[in-house]
Amino acid sequence: MCYTIKRIYPTELKEVAHFIAQLNIEEQHNIGYCGQNEQELLSTLQEDFIDGNFTSIVAAFDNEHIQALIGLDIDGDSTEVWGPFSIDEDVTIQEKLLCTLQQTYPQISNFYFFINELNTRQLAFLEQINANKTGEHLLLGVSKDSFETVVAITSRYYKTSDYEQFKKIHSNAFSKTYYDADTILKRVQLNKENVLRIMEMDGVVQGYAYFEMDLTAKEAHLEYIAINPEYRGKGIGTKLLKEVLTEMFRFNEITQITLNVDNQNDQANHVYFKAGFKKKATLWSYCLKK
Repeated sequence: MCYTIKRIYPTELKEVAHFIAQLNIEEQHNIGYCGQNEQELLSTLQEDFIDGNFTSIVAAFDNEHIQALIGLDIDGDSTEVWGPFSIDEDVTIQEKLLCTLQQTYPQISNFYFFINELNTRQLAFLEQINANKTGEHLLLGVSKDSFETVVAITSRYYKTSDYEQFKKIHSNAFSKTYYDADTILKRVQLNKENVLRIMEMDGVVQGYAYFEMDLTAKEAHLEYIAINPEYRGKGIGTKLLKEVLTEMFRFNEITQITLNVDNQNDQANHVYFKAGFKKKATLWSYCLKK
């Protein structure tokens, strides 16, 4: 079938959000970076994907209707790839869309994908283009209705005197990750809905948790939680996790909290399940280097 490939205009984002929402709700089309609520998707697209008079999204059209698309959430020389989304089983069109984006944004050297394990068509596509599989992750979620909040809060907000200990714990727990310690602190400074909490006793940082909220979009994500190795196995991780969830659920806008965890980290995952999280999906991460 002959398609017309073009960049999406900001005025077309409503149609893009509708297309993504219709597909992403189905596991066989699901992309981990994207939500499923059409209005929330539109808000994110308008905030993060507009590039001058265009957007960082290309789509294939059959007459006036979208048949496939790929979007890029760009950060410097790296990008999270929204897609591929396609209702055509022929992946040739996806190759053309990706090639168009690579030509449009030559500065990008790392393309990151996050695909539901049941989205076999896109997993096969990533193998075909020689993307490297980098991990398997669990998408976990907990709802306000099922969570029992805690009364006594012993953790506190981050202070500058915590810096060296926080940085050491974070670097040891997440040596290869998307936010290093300094990036987390910058994000906290830039947005009051990004929160870093510390569990400390007698001047020793026992652990920390970092979460981000978007109250307008009614979203909350626990990005990181880590415990000082010397204090593991003492229930501190479970306590800190429950305190952080309690704080997030204090906001009326937040009714569901999600996080992604390493599928192989059984010890940490036990803590999440014990706190009330349930498995929502298994996602595979890939990286394509240009």
